[in-house]
Amino acid sequence: MITVEKITKSGKQYFEVLLSSGYKLNMYSSELRKFGVKEGCELTDERFFEIKHTCVTVRARKKVLSLLEMCDRPEGELRSKLRLKGYDEEAVDDAIEYAKKFGYIDDARYAKNYISFNLGLKNKTKIIYGLTAKGIKKDLALRLYEEAVEETDSKEDPEMEALLKEIRKKTKGGELSYEEKTKLSASLYRKGFSLTLIKKALNTEFDDL
Repeated sequence: MITVEKITKSGKQYFEVLLSSGYKLNMYSSELRKFGVKEGCELTDERFFEIKHTCVTVRARKKVLSLLEMCDRPEGELRSKLRLKGYDEEAVDDAIEYAKKFGYIDDARYAKNYISFNLGLKNKTKIIYGLTAKGIKKDLALRLYEEAVEETDSKEDPEMEALLKEIRKKTKGGELSYEEKTKLSASLYRKGFSLTLIKKALNTEFDDL
């Protein structure tokens, strides 16, 4: 048997239920009444799993689906958001697998769309970082990036396109002194562009350094 040791109000209609096993349940006042949960009461294993299914498993599944309704998201990001909401790893795993069954989570699809949108706007370093920050595995991100570059219809290198856009945004078409070009090169290098590509791009826009 599991004993309900303490019930603490954590919101207007929300309560944290501490069990003797150390497990914490988050329940609405209506659920406390429905399942007859009170401090000091005892729960059979069957009752505990019934409550956990309703108040944790089902709720985590609904949460992950609501997150995906707003926009496509990678698995790593969804896991982080569920953990922040207080769901344990078992509930997180279950919710992710539940959404995957319906094809709602597909990291490769997400990465392809992200790369397609940003290709020519951001450099390779930023695109890969943006994907890995979302929980996409780096090897997958790199492979899909290279595939996207090979498939692009543009005659211009996407990395060069992104770099030229950065330069034009910063210079607004004006001429630069040697010192200004040097400072701009350093700024672009910090953004992840290679020095070789930076020099080539500056030479395309201005006189040779």
